[in-house]
Amino acid sequence: MFRFIKNRNLIRSFFIYNKSILENFFSLSIIQALNGILPLIAIPYLLKIIHPEKYGLINISQAVIYYFQILVDYGFNMTATRQIAIHRDDLSKISSVFSAVLLIKLFIIVIGIFVLAVIIWLVPDFRDNSMLFYLTYLTVIGYAFLPTWFFQGIEKMKHLTVLNLIAKILFTLMIFIFVKKESDYLLVPVFTGLGFIISSGIGIFIACYSYKISIKRVSLKEIQYQLRDSFPVFISNFSISFYRSANPILLGFFTNAVTVGYYSVAEKLIKGLQAIVNSLAQALFPYMSRKLETYETISGKLKAILRPTRYISIGLILVSVFVFLTAPYWIRLFIHSQNREVTTCLRILSFVVTLGGVNYLLGFTGLINMNQRKSLMFYVVISGVIAIFSASLLSCYIGLVGAAYSMLLAEAVLLILILLKYRSLKTQEQ
Repeated sequence: MFRFIKNRNLIRSFFIYNKSILENFFSLSIIQALNGILPLIAIPYLLKIIHPEKYGLINISQAVIYYFQILVDYGFNMTATRQIAIHRDDLSKISSVFSAVLLIKLFIIVIGIFVLAVIIWLVPDFRDNSMLFYLTYLTVIGYAFLPTWFFQGIEKMKHLTVLNLIAKILFTLMIFIFVKKESDYLLVPVFTGLGFIISSGIGIFIACYSYKISIKRVSLKEIQYQLRDSFPVFISNFSISFYRSANPILLGFFTNAVTVGYYSVAEKLIKGLQAIVNSLAQALFPYMSRKLETYETISGKLKAILRPTRYISIGLILVSVFVFLTAPYWIRLFIHSQNREVTTCLRILSFVVTLGGVNYLLGFTGLINMNQRKSLMFYVVISGVIAIFSASLLSCYIGLVGAAYSMLLAEAVLLILILLKYRSLKTQEQ
């Protein structure tokens, strides 16, 4: 009886102590679900109205513009979150970080517009669809000022979640209401971008009004520090995003827009699932930032990171198996026919859910919090080079299935390198 009461109290104290983690996980899951699942809802409708070719062009533009999102983020989703989590009781310090990050993002947005213009001018296929690319860039503007990193750091995501829910659902509905013929395809990036812009404006208002954050003048020294601190994480983020989002672009060069459209169906299904995993990792990140500060030994830090990763990995394996077995039903649901090649592609990518999720947990949540940013950057760059090389080669011969295999290969290589690093850290301490 005493043991039962003791165990019940331990369980209760665990949930009370980790209440903020659970709340942030559910809040981040909702936001990520909005970004990942709402586009899935629109896929069957868009394929029917604007046809696979125009849908493929939209996904090519989204893949290109996604790199500008990574550029404008500049790793602040990790480094700024960590700084705010550690200094969460120092309002002046948080305001300085907040102001410096927004200023840097504004500067990068301006540079990004000029870089995009040059890319469009250099690539004839992009030049023919220049308006589509410029309208898709609205997403970058909205994403840049969305202070998710701030709310993660203070572990208060619920307010931003509700307002994101309203904004994203509203603009998804506008796609169904206003996109009525093939020539309306340019409205898709407009509504998507407006959803991000509205959400970011609301987020900044909540941060300033509810949490008393002040936008103030920051010194050049503060800006330089933020740029240096985030650079390794930026390279890691950019490299991993480069190969994870490069397949639609490579398929566009080596095949055609229709193939890109079909590949994007499978890829968006996988990214919708990965969004939930990323939500859990992001919710854990500020908690792990503080927790690892309490450990003096590497072995203690490794145990703290590996413990939750083991349990989450079991869930990821089950999800991958489920997607693998039910792949034909998902493809039939979204493209209204049974396409064997797309089904095979989805089955290959199903294992990316497990490998990519473990990489995010061990790499970004683990190595960054253990000040191993340069090592992670190096591993991600290696994986990215392998991914781009293999995707370029395999896409020429086996199309979208080859692109899927290249993604799986890159994630496997990255996981092996991260595990070897963990083993090396443990050996060094001994």
